[in-house]
Amino acid sequence: MDNKFYIPHKKDTPEVNFNIETGEFSVMGISHPENIAIFFAPLVEWLEEVKNAIASKKVVAPARINLTFFFIYINSASYKYLISLVDNIHDFVRYGAEIDVMWCYENGDVDMLNAGEELREYLNLGVNFETAERNRPDEWDDSLA
Repeated sequence: MDNKFYIPHKKDTPEVNFNIETGEFSVMGISHPENIAIFFAPLVEWLEEVKNAIASKKVVAPARINLTFFFIYINSASYKYLISLVDNIHDFVRYGAEIDVMWCYENGDVDMLNAGEELREYLNLGVNFETAERNRPDEWDDSLA
């Protein structure tokens, strides 16, 4: 099992960067893949491998997981899948990890702010909000924003 999981962004899919050693998990960019289940299947598989490794004491759970989302655009299918992904990550609590969720959105992007607020209400988790600027504007296609 690898301690890191990474999917680079593409035109229609976000960058996914999870590191169990540091507890830093992030999903950033545009999310409207052709098939969301296929896109996220390797991540879900990796999360299950990590949880199994923690349960069998092969890996130590991080004390804290910092889960950061920063979407320029997210379609409804991705959003629904995101809810189940956060539920999956929340399972790490049983191994002693605290989960901090940061929902970033561009200043003035009310739709993304509302999406984060809905996630907070639906999951009943503490979600922090922060306006942010794209770190890599040259890498994210603006055509859907």
